[in-house]
Amino acid sequence: MKQDNDFLQKLAAQLSCPQNNEGIDVANMMHDSNIGMTKKTIAALNITKGDLILEIGHGNCKHLSEILSEAENTSYYGLEISELMQKQAAENNITATQGNQASFHLYDGNKIPFSNNTFQDFNC
Repeated sequence: MKQDNDFLQKLAAQLSCPQNNEGIDVANMMHDSNIGMTKKTIAALNITKGDLILEIGHGNCKHLSEILSEAENTSYYGLEISELMQKQAAENNITATQGNQASFHLYDGNKIPFSNNTFQDFNC
């Protein structure tokens, strides 16, 4: 039982703020297990030409191509508290970052580092 508890605590820590190779593995697992839900969420956003997209807690962001393919001239901004995930996202999306379609930023988890009204509210 203690061994199960230790495993769950380590997993919870990686889910909270991924670090080292274990963090990369957990991020890949999360991407693979959540991609169906992620695609449905992206479709529900009804992204249109020229939209600015802000994602908080993007993980490895292997889903970015799904977002950018929704409409032309879409710009993506990702915020992450994990330095590892910020780096992984940038590595996984080199073409989008070099083409100024996407940028990935570290933040403290409390204050969004963009000016007010940079992103419009999503209204249902």
